[in-house]
Amino acid sequence: MSMEGFDDIDVLKSKIKSGQHPAVVHKKTNHVYTVVGFAINATNKDAGREMIIYERNEELFVREIGEFVEKFSFTRPSKVAENVSEQQEKK
Repeated sequence: MSMEGFDDIDVLKSKIKSGQHPAVVHKKTNHVYTVVGFAINATNKDAGREMIIYERNEELFVREIGEFVEKFSFTRPSKVAENVSEQQEKK
């Protein structure tokens, strides 16, 4: 699975384990989020599916990896700063 800024999910996991928390941008809303970790879905229907945990404004979210990759893009820190400034201006 290829993602902008990462060769694959294993690279992202390695960054998380080393204490890095990559910034991502939601493609539709342009909101900036921080990836904070991974989890295993334990619900009966989807048991065992790997999920990505991410946050914005101290609120946690979780999505299945495939859906996350479709809806988010990984970005450089300078691009994150631009997006944060734009969001603050809109408030």
